[in-house]
Amino acid sequence: MRNNALTIVAVIVGVLFVLFLLKWLFRLATAVVVVGVVIVAGVLIVNWLLRQRSER
Repeated sequence: MRNNALTIVAVIVGVLFVLFLLKWLFRLATAVVVVGVVIVAGVLIVNWLLRQRSER
């Protein structure tokens, strides 16, 4: 019986840990995506500005 309770507690702790990890990974992925979008937008804007300047 004690073994069963220990297993249940271990499973609950494992699930909570995995959920916490997934939340953290999701936050990290969101940050990476935001940074990537900002970098791409910056490069596109700089390219566009350079093109506008060279056309004059």
